[in-house]
Amino acid sequence: MSLSADLQSRLVQAGQVFFDIVALEGIGGISRLLKTVPVERVLFGSHAPFFVWESAELKLMESPLPEPFLERIRRTNAVNLLSAR
Repeated sequence: MSLSADLQSRLVQAGQVFFDIVALEGIGGISRLLKTVPVERVLFGSHAPFFVWESAELKLMESPLPEPFLERIRRTNAVNLLSAR
């Protein structure tokens, strides 16, 4: 499901709302998402085994992101979210 940039911004302002990358489509989808959502709120999602895991990894590769952003999306954000419980 694709959310408008306006709705994404409103959800970010609402508080602890996170976005995963599983439903992002098109080249540079993560880069587009990061225009309205801080990297701290983006999580790696693959929806495996229903979707092919590699397609989620390819989304990270096709968006030109610095390594610290990739690490946050792949791991750090989820670790922080789970440890906050």
